[in-house]
Amino acid sequence: MRNLTYIVNDVGERLFVQLPVEEWDKLMSERDKLIAERKFRNGLRAALKDADRIHRGKKRGTTLKELLHEM
Repeated sequence: MRNLTYIVNDVGERLFVQLPVEEWDKLMSERDKLIAERKFRNGLRAALKDADRIHRGKKRGTTLKELLHEM
């Protein structure tokens, strides 16, 4: 990341940072991708836990017939 401008106080401590809109947009795009990936992984993790519970007989699964009926 380049073209950053820091706003500092009287003793030189950084208070704010300015960056070009293009760089901001890139950061936000990357952030959105990471959020989507995290949601996907969390959903996959939950699905695998459900599959394990079904396999061990601790949860009732949904049959294909039931699934198609719900659609």
